[in-house]
Amino acid sequence: MLSSFFHKIPLDTLEKNQNAIIRELHFNRNVSQNEADSEALDMERKLLEFGFYEGASIKILHFGPIGRDPMIVLLHENQIIALRKREAKAIFVEVISP
Repeated sequence: MLSSFFHKIPLDTLEKNQNAIIRELHFNRNVSQNEADSEALDMERKLLEFGFYEGASIKILHFGPIGRDPMIVLLHENQIIALRKREAKAIFVEVISP
């Protein structure tokens, strides 16, 4: 798999104005806990519908005042989206030069 060749870090660790490419979506699924599994599937579906998929460009625009939550990102150079920290932790990116 090509994505294993990239240095991937969680989106929530980036700084303001950093650019990145989405390399992986990783949701914490636990078969023994149906409720947690359902929540992870809902989050995955929501992010995919918004356009968070492998290869998409993303830039950090702003962080909320308390604990950097929520964070505002620019997706595909034309969509501005607010993400909660728990959502951003499930998105793994490769940082690119500006």
